[in-house]
Amino acid sequence: MKIVYEIGKRFPRSCDKCKLFVSEFGSPAYCIVNGKYAQKEIKAEKDGALNMYYHGCLTNRPKNCPLKAEK
Repeated sequence: MKIVYEIGKRFPRSCDKCKLFVSEFGSPAYCIVNGKYAQKEIKAEKDGALNMYYHGCLTNRPKNCPLKAEK
């Protein structure tokens, strides 16, 4: 069985541009399909820890993002 998410006309460059990255009732934003940044990715970005604290995302999608580009 295959489940397909249609999230727009373009593949999201970062989590904050993805419709599967949501915030519920003032709680921090998170990925509903369990994509998560590794500490290595957070440390590699300038102000990565602050961005995660305030926005819950970095400028690029996490490497373990479950979304795949359509072929």
